[in-house]
Amino acid sequence: APAGAFLERRLARLLALGDGLAAMALVRAVPDARLDGPRARAAAEAGLLGGAVSDTCKRARRGDLDLADLFWRRLLLACDAIDGHGDRVRLGLDLLRDQGQDPGADFTRLVEGVAGLGDKPAVAAGSGPIELALALHGGIPFDAGAVATAPPGAAAALARADSLPPALRLVAAERAAGHGLVDAALLARLYTEIPLPPERLAEAATAGENMPGPDGRALLV
Repeated sequence: APAGAFLERRLARLLALGDGLAAMALVRAVPDARLDGPRARAAAEAGLLGGAVSDTCKRARRGDLDLADLFWRRLLLACDAIDGHGDRVRLGLDLLRDQGQDPGADFTRLVEGVAGLGDKPAVAAGSGPIELALALHGGIPFDAGAVATAPPGAAAALARADSLPPALRLVAAERAAGHGLVDAALLARLYTEIPLPPERLAEAATAGENMPGPDGRALLV
């Protein structure tokens, strides 16, 4: 019990700090048998933020989950959508409605869109680990303003997402870097990937000082 309590506190602390990679490394370092009960959700969130979506879905499907907790119902629906099982998503949503549980309108639109049961949202809503995994898999755009104020752990996950445009990743990386969640090498690389017009490059120092935001800082790199 003491070891389990320590693991639970450690996972919770890493997630509170937004350090999904460290939390995921901890999850991978311990046997699945110890990732039960109150530690299971923290382990799932760590996997989603750390980019281990497939492993997280496998662990959830074979785990002894408390399906009264809406988190697990939403996660299983997301896993089915990501794996292309639209029939399971439709059935799962119907069951939730029959049981009087509401997964949320934004989540429903997102999971149905990714599963091919409806139109994808124009912009991703929500920055929780499940919503991030769904939106990244489904290629759903993120609003730069929302990314700039996203929770640090979500921002770090977006900064590492190769599928996103460099400009959006840079916004996320600057947000995450302020909390020590991305390294300088990634931040520097993203600055160099921002396309800049020749006329701005000719007067980079002056233009960079007068231009707020990531674009201006990219000019100065």
